Amino acid sequence: MDADYTVSALRASDVARAYAIVRHLFPNIALAEWQAATSTEDLRRNWLTVIDPAGVVRGISLVFVSPQSGLSKQLEVPVLASVSLLNEHSVAGRLLEYAKRRAGEEGCNRIHVWPVAKTDHWLLGDTSTFKVPRAGLTYDLSPSKQPSPR
Repeated sequence: MDADYTVSALRASDVARAYAIVRHLFPNIALAEWQAATSTEDLRRNWLTVIDPAGVVRGISLVFVSPQSGLSKQLEVPVLASVSLLNEHSVAGRLLEYAKRRAGEEGCNRIHVWPVAKTDHWLLGDTSTFKVPRAGLTYDLSPSKQPSPR
């Protein structure tokens, strides 16, 4: 049942398991490159995972605060992947809810989910050097933009 899923920043013990998804998303990234890119807690903090009770990684997302957003902060989401046959939408929803929570912690006013990327090695780099695309889906977190309760 998806209620038993754990959603958190990538843990050191889950790096190899998460690679099972990463290699399908980005086939040119070797395990050693992935391990180097996630070798510290600080580097893993930007990678979010959804893990089922059996320890299988069912979803992964890369998030970071955009340094290019001007006066208001924006949480960037260049990677969002769900690989659950039965609960794909639930897993993706869990990742987005956790991203929303992280955005609030970081003082972000928006979440920007990027369109699918054509390259892969850029995602192992320093997020401050990423070129944020204009395209994608932007979710406004401003209180005035939220639906009112009925």
